[in-house]
Amino acid sequence: MKPSSAKAKGRETENLAADFAALVTGWPIERRRTNGPKDRGDLAGFPTWLAVEVKSSIGELDRGMDQAMVEAVNADAQYPLLIARRKRSDVARWYAGMPYLQMLQLIMELDGYKREANT
Repeated sequence: MKPSSAKAKGRETENLAADFAALVTGWPIERRRTNGPKDRGDLAGFPTWLAVEVKSSIGELDRGMDQAMVEAVNADAQYPLLIARRKRSDVARWYAGMPYLQMLQLIMELDGYKREANT
């Protein structure tokens, strides 16, 4: 794939991810311009505790997760989130993930909120 077509595919993937998130959540999610080494993630409009990196292929998981973790630090976000596009798949079926430890921390935090609400 040519670099220009790879960039175009990346932009298209980011726009599709942003549009889908905005549709589902009702939040003003949009594609964020890159900031070089101070990049804070590909999508803006999510809660500030989350930095979102979007990749156009699941073949980019390792590099994408490394980027998401750096961007979470840059954004002072507690959790990195990687969204990876699946070939020939609807956006709703793309993959989303984060490092396992941080996923467990998020689950425990959400469970604590749920328990507080039920007491």
